[in-house]
Amino acid sequence: MHTRRSPVQSASLVCLLLSLTICAAPGSAAAQKQVEAKKRNAALNASWRKACERIRDGDPWGAIADDLEAALSEAGGVDSESLVAGYLASLRAAERDAPDMPKNRIGASPQELIKLLTDSRLLNEQSRPTALIRAPLHTDSISQGGRMHWDELGDQLEHDYTDPVIRIYKRGRKILPMLIEALEDMTATRCTAVPAQSNYPALMFRRCDLAMALLEAIARCRFYTVKRGNWFSHLDEDARSAAASGARQWWENTKDMSPLEARSWLISRVKYKQAQQMITRLHIEGHTSRAIEHLRAFLVRNDNAIRMDVVRDLASLGDSSGIDLIVERRRGTKTLTQDEVATLLTYGGRREGMMLRDLLEDDLPAGPKGKKNAVSKAILTAIADQPQRPMVIAILAVLLDPEDEVVVRISTRNKEPSRPSKSTRADAAATYIQYITQRDFRYDPFAEPELRHKAIERVRDWWEREGRGLHGFESARVRRHGGIR
Repeated sequence: MHTRRSPVQSASLVCLLLSLTICAAPGSAAAQKQVEAKKRNAALNASWRKACERIRDGDPWGAIADDLEAALSEAGGVDSESLVAGYLASLRAAERDAPDMPKNRIGASPQELIKLLTDSRLLNEQSRPTALIRAPLHTDSISQGGRMHWDELGDQLEHDYTDPVIRIYKRGRKILPMLIEALEDMTATRCTAVPAQSNYPALMFRRCDLAMALLEAIARCRFYTVKRGNWFSHLDEDARSAAASGARQWWENTKDMSPLEARSWLISRVKYKQAQQMITRLHIEGHTSRAIEHLRAFLVRNDNAIRMDVVRDLASLGDSSGIDLIVERRRGTKTLTQDEVATLLTYGGRREGMMLRDLLEDDLPAGPKGKKNAVSKAILTAIADQPQRPMVIAILAVLLDPEDEVVVRISTRNKEPSRPSKSTRADAAATYIQYITQRDFRYDPFAEPELRHKAIERVRDWWEREGRGLHGFESARVRRHGGIR
């Protein structure tokens, strides 16, 4: 039955459809306006790239700022996809400071060195990566002695042309108060990064960016949470002020402490995301017991959930606190998340393997309509991602029932072994046992059901006759990460 519309309703509907058609049309005014705005932004960003090259090359601040201001005006102030307007203000600040810029020399005072940050070309020498500023505590490899890149810079002997940033780093903790006071200084510097590819944005760092990187590198602390694609100076004013305030509070409370205790003071008062790199550095520098102590404090969230990244960090340091907590909590519920399963497979031993086997065995009956054997799926997916763990065969063995008709969709990045995206649990078990043991059970995951069932029987017979003794949980081959348990 159709409802008859009134003439007014019909007319309104026609108007609505007409307006939508006009807005959506490629040549509409709105679409054209967007195209023009993108072109202006592209031109503006190209002007900014050229400005960064001139900054790096040492052109006068005023001349660079004048040209950038003209480009911004020509673009009509459009700046929705760039930070050019903010950069212009930083260039003007550098222009004002230029007449009183001190000389870069070995005996420069702390106040002079902070002003001299404007002349830094730290990233222009030897193609140093921007991560030096974004992640000061980072270490490429512990095999290099666990030293930060900043330590390598600090090894340089000072001379008349030493970059001001390196001079500051060599001053150590005594210059920290001056760096903290510079955390809200948005003055431009000649420290830039101009990627070879023009579609990547050019970067110019401000004094506050360099001051924050130096503060964190010297103190071995992190005073703000890094957001992808953003630098400290890209944070809004409130966020920068909060970070500066936090740094001042830290210094007031820790200036008479040892550097190590000062780091622990901050770690115990910030969120895990901010603390993680600090804790990692403690371990790299040999303070592993202290790193474990801090990690344990972060193990459980405020909502009482287990923080899985902390579980893994602890386990990688040889501490089973997180693994123990998962086992304790999950024994009664008989459920596990895929992340928990993967972690138990990676770092667990007999106890964890037997727990996974028992949970899988409990999940064997086909669930009623609406239940999708979630435990089976979680365990099989985790195994598919890392099939080479010693305990895997003993866990999979409980699934070797040719009559099992429960189908599980396994989504994994691991393309080996080849298998259908959907298969029964017994098919999955046979596939991975054959792959792991490299034995030919003549199992083909793409064969007809009758042939697959016979191959599954052969795998099960092998398990009972030989496999259990080699790969069962009674075998000493099943080890915990770091030893036998």
